[in-house]
Amino acid sequence: MARSSFPIALWHRALPLALCVCLGCGRVGFELRGLRGEDGQGAAPNGLDAGFDSGADDASARGDATVRGDAGVRGDAGVRGDAGALSEGGSEPFKDAASGMGLSCSTLAATLACTDFSGDLPTNISFAAENGSLEVAGGYVDARSNAPLSRARLGATISARTSGTLYLRFRMQVPSGFAISGLNFSTLAASGAPKDFGVDFNFVAPDLAEVYTSGDGKVYETPFVVPRDRWLCFLAAVTLGDGNGAVRMSIDGQTLFDFPNADTLPSGGVTEVTAGIDWTAASQVPAQVLIDDFVLSTQPLTGCP
Repeated sequence: MARSSFPIALWHRALPLALCVCLGCGRVGFELRGLRGEDGQGAAPNGLDAGFDSGADDASARGDATVRGDAGVRGDAGVRGDAGALSEGGSEPFKDAASGMGLSCSTLAATLACTDFSGDLPTNISFAAENGSLEVAGGYVDARSNAPLSRARLGATISARTSGTLYLRFRMQVPSGFAISGLNFSTLAASGAPKDFGVDFNFVAPDLAEVYTSGDGKVYETPFVVPRDRWLCFLAAVTLGDGNGAVRMSIDGQTLFDFPNADTLPSGGVTEVTAGIDWTAASQVPAQVLIDDFVLSTQPLTGCP
């Protein structure tokens, strides 16, 4: 069952972006994210199996993913005793599964953004950091934060999408050396939207994954122990809709979320998709996320190459 403690109240403050590289800076500043919703079960099949590996060990909706109806602060949302600064130089990434894995953007259909970070970047890929840093080296993105309420992420800017399904895939690694207490590692958003920003994918504890849909203010949680110091394959399919949208998400072929009847459509449509550290909670100090092989498409994607 999902944890019984209250969902963490995650905050964004209105701060200028400290760093923008390439085109645009995406959503500027931080906004209050009051994680509120309605009681009830938040998982059911949504028919998006075509976008995931047929061999996934749990292709149906998880019965223990719940949508929460409270907005209280999590009981463990204070600064954690082992959440000190990253060691000198941060955690050394394990690069055994990222470089040279064979991502070929030219063979993928209907891509909106695609890169393995080993050469010239697509013109619609940008980087932004506030109280954090980003480095593209060795064929992957190293995003770090040493302060709460911060970001260090890459973003793909696209023409506004108001219907259909967006498919997102990337490799990610969460190095050891810090405690997880409130980490948003990917977002589908409307650039600049102060509140109705779209869909968040979060780790809110070392053993708890979360999806937050801002349009209806619902929080979906499921138990998941976040693997550390190895590359993971993140895969999501988000059908856009105002109350009739759907979300499915898997990590390494394990379906964590699969639910319909969600408000996944921000005002004006989705114009930006991010990965890395899109924000951190007040208790999340520090954080580090590595990203590689980023693909955004309007056609189904299977597992990482």
